Amino acid sequence: MTIQNKGSKILAKQIVVNPVENTNATDYEGTRHSVTRVRICFKREQIIGSGSFGVVQTVNIYKIFDDNGSIRLPDQGLRFAMKTIKVKRKESRELEILKHINHQNIVSLRYYFYNTCKETGEMKLNLLFDLHDISLHDLIHQLIEENSSLEESQIASFAYQILKGLQYLHQSQIAHRDLKPRNILLDVSTDKLQICDLGSACRLNQENLGELNPYICSRFYRAPELLLGSTRYTTKVDIWSFGCLVGEMCLLEPLVPGCDTGDQIGEVWDLLGPPSLQDVESMGLAETSIYCTIGDLYERMSCDITIEERLTKMITNCRNSSPQFTEPAVELISSALQYNPTTRHSAHQLVEHQFFQLFDLFGEKI
Repeated sequence: MTIQNKGSKILAKQIVVNPVENTNATDYEGTRHSVTRVRICFKREQIIGSGSFGVVQTVNIYKIFDDNGSIRLPDQGLRFAMKTIKVKRKESRELEILKHINHQNIVSLRYYFYNTCKETGEMKLNLLFDLHDISLHDLIHQLIEENSSLEESQIASFAYQILKGLQYLHQSQIAHRDLKPRNILLDVSTDKLQICDLGSACRLNQENLGELNPYICSRFYRAPELLLGSTRYTTKVDIWSFGCLVGEMCLLEPLVPGCDTGDQIGEVWDLLGPPSLQDVESMGLAETSIYCTIGDLYERMSCDITIEERLTKMITNCRNSSPQFTEPAVELISSALQYNPTTRHSAHQLVEHQFFQLFDLFGEKI
């Protein structure tokens, strides 16, 4: 990457949220942003994440110049997380979604800019976000090392905030499509939570979008319709991921950890029992005959206990079973983990679940 560590002025766009009177807080379309051109000087600090998408690193902005050349100097500088991704042209679905988002439970884009790598000629898009203390993934591993666990009240708070973020996105038919512990950011002192990484997100109601890619979302959190190759799915794929997340917060380990796609299907069937033909027909598959090619699993698998009974047994037998999770917690997970996307509860329905009323979260702004 050819951006210098210090000294050069980078032309960037600053995103400023303009408050709109009488706008529903969950209304994506009601959000108003202005984009201001600025020049920034920053130092790169350390890489905090990397993958096929690119790199995430912490940066410190120590000078900001506006169009008139005046200088604004933050006292200690401004620290951000900068995500750098390769792009073929100055178009990015992630950027377009981020430029319109304004919700307390979804990361906010603060600055962005493009640059070109001199060595390869590749164009890169750099997105700057607020820094957070820790991800849910890191917190879970920390708890395992300490032989500790999440209190049910914490799980309720985190689950509620995830749902509020999803409710906001789903109102505009935006599916996140990669909900997992690494993409849930936390501030430890306040237990505030934000959903991050909208690199796989898209608006599902756009015309000429064509067939959707089923090979999205990390395997442990991938909905059954995606595992079976559906190209006509809905925002309900995020609800399945949400159910897996809540289960993982209870168990401190993935709820359905398959080692490949076939094994993942088997893990799901171990938990839910086999789907009915009606369930499979509801998944938007190109042809339901795929159900018969998996290997007579329907005939081999018994369905002698309910998902609620399986979940209760799993939570009771987990490594940290000291907190006794209530029946509503199990019901919340089972409401999200339904084969049939049409009967799988929506984010709007789940935020009103009785589980959240137990902790005075119902209708609250966390």
